[in-house]
Amino acid sequence: MAVLRGGAWDISCPMKGARVLRMEKTMNTKDSFKAIKSVAISEVLKHYLPLYRKGRDVRAVCPFHDDDENSMHINDSKSMYWCFPCCDGGDAIHFVMKLKKISMDEALGEIMEKVVSKSLT
Repeated sequence: MAVLRGGAWDISCPMKGARVLRMEKTMNTKDSFKAIKSVAISEVLKHYLPLYRKGRDVRAVCPFHDDDENSMHINDSKSMYWCFPCCDGGDAIHFVMKLKKISMDEALGEIMEKVVSKSLT
């Protein structure tokens, strides 16, 4: 579980038992962005949406408007998503912020907990 304590992220890794990754907040801003960017955006979004591969792109039903087709395009090479009907797009952090209605720090912590910490183990 990722928790912000005294300017540092504590991320418990359940696979390693008591091992805890501790990232200072000054490192968090830079290194968390780098760590999240090193993971494909589809790896982050698959924790929130069912994804469907179509050619190079991955597609999903957009959660931001009434959608019954796979109108959200997810491009791993550009690390971004875009929904043509609602004209919404961005990176993984923006997606989690908008979907959960949380701040950037909370979104970073959630992505680090769900995706990046699992890829480190």
